Amino acid sequence: MTDVVRKAATILRTLSESPETTLSLAALSDKLSMNKSTCHRILTSLADEDLVEKVGIGSYRLGIGAFVIGASVQRCLDIRERSLPAMRWLHGVSEETVYLCVRRGSRAVCLERVVGLHAEIQVLQIGGSLPLHVGAAPRVLLAGLSDADLADYLTNPNLERYTAKTLTSAMELMDDVERVRRTGAAVSRSDVAIMAKSFGVPVKDFAGSTVGALSVSGIAARIPRKREAVLVRAAMEAGARASAAMGFGPDALRPPNHQKKAQLSNNSA
Repeated sequence: MTDVVRKAATILRTLSESPETTLSLAALSDKLSMNKSTCHRILTSLADEDLVEKVGIGSYRLGIGAFVIGASVQRCLDIRERSLPAMRWLHGVSEETVYLCVRRGSRAVCLERVVGLHAEIQVLQIGGSLPLHVGAAPRVLLAGLSDADLADYLTNPNLERYTAKTLTSAMELMDDVERVRRTGAAVSRSDVAIMAKSFGVPVKDFAGSTVGALSVSGIAARIPRKREAVLVRAAMEAGARASAAMGFGPDALRPPNHQKKAQLSNNSA
């Protein structure tokens, strides 16, 4: 960490921990044993990014930018904690690997994973990411974009291709987005890895926004077309549970739709 970044981080931390809502330049300089001109220069740069804001003459407090960053981190922690019971349920009834992804810019980042009993293929590690057009959970997040953000994404002429089945044309992806929005689920057949299939559904918050995506993934040979429909239904139930835990929907406390493991086993194919 460079000296300037360290000093900026120290200023932000001091403002966040102060019992007073604002601190003067002099008070900050004294607390941090920092040259007043250096402190003022860093505060000015932070203010330009909305991380702090000037109040009155020579006093500062945390800005809206710091709040947005903090809220984003808190949301990630909330969605992981609130989605884990649904993920564990989906893992229990499917015996396949279950992922929770959130969007970071143009990529879907794996926030949590529950490894299946037949984990021959591990497409994503926790902290790993995929482009929004590749895989079931990422394509759910793609479908959750605003029309303006979606249009921006689809104008990229160099969308990465993982396999011959990866969708990379704007027309194909627009058709897929419309299908995901209409059905509430994305189906990935070998577009990330040749041997893998996955089924993704949105996790929505109290406002109905897509804040994450759950997916259940396994080896294609163990998931014939007949079993696909069963896994999609289970994923949608898990997505509904996770969304309810995030405050979405009027029936958040509805009783679960229990399915027996036998229904999801390979014998159901």
